[in-house]
Amino acid sequence: MSKLHCDTGTGQCVECLGDRNCVVSTYPFCDTPIERCVGCRTTTDCRANEICDATARVCVAECTTATNCPSAQPLCNAAGLCMECINGDECPQHQVCDFRLGRCVGCVDEKQCAAPAPYCDVYNPEHMRCKECLSTSDCPQEKPYCDLHGGICVALTGL
Repeated sequence: MSKLHCDTGTGQCVECLGDRNCVVSTYPFCDTPIERCVGCRTTTDCRANEICDATARVCVAECTTATNCPSAQPLCNAAGLCMECINGDECPQHQVCDFRLGRCVGCVDEKQCAAPAPYCDVYNPEHMRCKECLSTSDCPQEKPYCDLHGGICVALTGL
């Protein structure tokens, strides 16, 4: 639970209360309304020629042709954004295309998830994957706290 922080206002364990709590280089900013570490909050958080996707909160490269795109997202879509996938055929087995971001991911919603990890974490688009919990309300009584960083339910020990 060392990656969680106590929101004393709500009494909940959260991923971040401010930017200082976000130590993973690809997610350096705290989106304080949702208390999650994200890649960007606005386009000013991104590099030149990138925009911040307001829903997923990650930077996406802009393009006029595919030659402007990085090798990890080699396709340029009609909106002028670099994508890893456009129709889903580009994704490896056991992954689906998040058409909004144009990235191959483990899940885009709960339809791709099942027990023991029935929830799709949309705030982790780089490695979008199914998790046991996205909030404490998803956890059983014997493990009542959600480690948002790992997406697992945990019990407090040593109290």
